[in-house]
Amino acid sequence: KSVLDFGAIVDIGAQSHGLLHISCICKERIENIYDILSEGQQVDVWISGKREDEGKYGLTMVGLSDRRRRPPADLKPFADLPSDEWFNGVVARIVPFGAFVTVTLEDG
Repeated sequence: KSVLDFGAIVDIGAQSHGLLHISCICKERIENIYDILSEGQQVDVWISGKREDEGKYGLTMVGLSDRRRRPPADLKPFADLPSDEWFNGVVARIVPFGAFVTVTLEDG
C-alpha cells in the first residue's frame, strides 16, 4: 500500500492494514527501505501480532527463529538517578522519529 521511512503499510485483505516494521523485513540492517521495497510491490508476510483494541496487525517477512535482535541495553546505572536531574549527551544518530543520544555518567 505505502512505504514509509520506518516500514510499510501492507494491505493484507483484512478490515485493516498491517504494519511491516523495517526491522521485520530481513535479518540484515536496512539503511534505506526504499532500496528494498516500493509502493505496490507484492510481498510475502506473516502476521506477528494483533492489537485487539485497535484492530491493527503487526507483520514480518522474517521467521521468528531467524530474527536477530540486539540484546537490551544495560540501564542499571541509570536506575537510581533522580528523574528531575539533567545529563549531557552526544547525538549518535538522527532518525525520522527522533534521535539516539549517548549518555555517559561521570563514573563511566
